[in-house]
Amino acid sequence: MLVVDDHEHDLGAMDELLRRHGFRSEPVRTYAEAAHLVRTRRYAAVVADFRLGGDHDGLDLLRLAQEHAPHAARILVTADPMGGVLADTVRGVWISKDHDYAIALVRAIREGIEGGQP
Repeated sequence: MLVVDDHEHDLGAMDELLRRHGFRSEPVRTYAEAAHLVRTRRYAAVVADFRLGGDHDGLDLLRLAQEHAPHAARILVTADPMGGVLADTVRGVWISKDHDYAIALVRAIREGIEGGQP
């Protein structure tokens, strides 16, 4: 799965968490790199932080994933209270980036991969 966050510490923590739970993760820090990968590779899930810095955000990436990888689970990770509304626009799942989001993230990925996403 593709995991995108512009904060190195958060990206490393998500990557480690997912690997501990048996997922193969490809961590990247920029929208540009992630967009290229979404267009050229196949992922079971795309996990993106909402705030990526620069001209694009995680929602832009999930929109791109919806177009190029409609089979992939799309998960938006954010502390923004509007995360649920934002994720709905790409028929994705929102995970609140609080102190205890790890369990919710793993659960959402498993459900998205196993159950498929519309």
